[in-house]
Amino acid sequence: MPNPHGILVDLLDRLVIIRAQTYGPTEIIQVEDEESLAYLGKIGQKISLRHAVQLLFPTSVVAKINGQDNICKEVFSNSSRHAVA
Repeated sequence: MPNPHGILVDLLDRLVIIRAQTYGPTEIIQVEDEESLAYLGKIGQKISLRHAVQLLFPTSVVAKINGQDNICKEVFSNSSRHAVA
């Protein structure tokens, strides 16, 4: 019997598989305020746009933990500092 996803069945039973979806332009605009959008652009220019976009998910998690609906620059810069370190 082949193993699903190439992983042993007993190991797969212990794992949680989370389907992740990328953010589209409308979700990014809804999630971020103007200052954090400008900061995102600076990170995209300095490092890479891919890196800047990949910071959106951990930043949104930190914002939700802090009880915020939007991503502000402080949360964004804290997440990017931890992601680079």
